Amino acid sequence: RTCRDDGNGYTACVCTCRYADCGEACCMQGEVCDGMSCCFPKCEQDQMCGDDGCGGTCGDCEPGQTCNDNDQCVCQYETCGGLCCGLGELCLESACCEPDCVTRRCGLEPVCQTSCGECAEGSDCTVQGT
Repeated sequence: RTCRDDGNGYTACVCTCRYADCGEACCMQGEVCDGMSCCFPKCEQDQMCGDDGCGGTCGDCEPGQTCNDNDQCVCQYETCGGLCCGLGELCLESACCEPDCVTRRCGLEPVCQTSCGECAEGSDCTVQGT
């Protein structure tokens, strides 16, 4: 509570919230305002992500990860040597790689050494993969 003389012989007092101001209420230490009322976020110690029960989250996952039903961050596509590969990437010797078959129709592509397709019977694949 802060009070001061208003200059007209009256004392004006204003109450300020010590932590979070939530409309008509003042939140206590550790509470957050969820828009209408004060709320204690409910994040378990091992919870990496997910709903905190107050309109927020208990954490954000890294790029390439998603929050699962157990509130843990897991790879969205493929796990590779402790990394998360992106959409369309493959795991090759504990590293993510993205196959390059855009200009190739057959043979091994040079980046991940995966097949870009097979040639028709009786024909051979060129070095360029056509």
